[in-house]
Amino acid sequence: MNKGLFIKYVLASTFLVSCYSPKENKDAEPVSLTAEIFPLTKYSFNNPYNCTYINGYLLLEDFDKDYLFKVVNLATGDVTSTGKVGDGPGELKFPSTIYRLSKPEKLGINLRPKFLFFEVTLNQFLSGIFQPNLDSTAKVDFNYQKVIKVNDSTLIGTGIFQNRYVVSDNMGKPLYQFGEYPFRDKLKGKNWQNIAMAYQGDLDIKPDGTKIVSSAECAVYLEILTVESGKKISVHKAIAETFPDFDSDNQPGIIAASIKPSNIHGFRDICVTDKYIFALFSGETYEEVGSLVYAPKNVIVYDWDGRLIMKLSLSHRVSSIAVDDNCEKLYAITYSAEPRLVSFSLPKELSNNF
Repeated sequence: MNKGLFIKYVLASTFLVSCYSPKENKDAEPVSLTAEIFPLTKYSFNNPYNCTYINGYLLLEDFDKDYLFKVVNLATGDVTSTGKVGDGPGELKFPSTIYRLSKPEKLGINLRPKFLFFEVTLNQFLSGIFQPNLDSTAKVDFNYQKVIKVNDSTLIGTGIFQNRYVVSDNMGKPLYQFGEYPFRDKLKGKNWQNIAMAYQGDLDIKPDGTKIVSSAECAVYLEILTVESGKKISVHKAIAETFPDFDSDNQPGIIAASIKPSNIHGFRDICVTDKYIFALFSGETYEEVGSLVYAPKNVIVYDWDGRLIMKLSLSHRVSSIAVDDNCEKLYAITYSAEPRLVSFSLPKELSNNF
């Protein structure tokens, strides 16, 4: 049986934690960026919660009763809908997640209600063609929370597993697990299912397919993996500074991690280019800022060896970010009653390296 999985907060008498900053280059002065409202031909967002940049388009996961996704043409400002909701051929179910793959103009769709991962071209996505090719469709383990295709023979994901990562073949058959959840000594008495739930976050792949980055939302924890050859993947660099502070709250058929209000939150979202990892970072607690903990104002830029390159301070709180391939613009979704698409001009030091 597929168990229900969720993270929630518990009200508790806990101590106040000040805003946290990663230790590496902790005193580096952040660069302030001012948002510009992106001009759209019409406003048609519902509640966008994730965005992906590819070839001049911004793809938003923005579920409404008819469609799962919105597409913004960044050249014209036009907004269209795609990903028809339903049970028929080529129709999708909520939640479904978009991943940009290492193949040019290829996207991966994690159709979680049916435990499928399949590829579509950008043109198919724009045209609303979501009919999986049997040769490139994987039936994935229902315990995967995030999963991405590494190459034609390999998928990797995180989820409710005893180890941090599970590698599968191209059809979704699990091959091996690896990677430890950090600070296990601080989490004595917690079972591995609750620990795995508390460490959930984001997953992305370098455009050339040689490295992968994963992060945790409820801990200051980011890890870079190296794709060595074929199905061999290993940890390249780990940045593990805090652990999720939670109470186990198991009920029959449910795995839950009840995150304490004093817990320091980590990385809300990540996006990548060939040179950099952009990590939307909180460092705040629910006790301090309430639900704003889900909408940070800070972005940390790392290179693919895990070196901190730059800190960015945004003028608006945002819930998701995406960056163009040349590191000229950072796009984001504002955290507001009417979410807006905004853009930030990135420092020349980042784009000059292209």
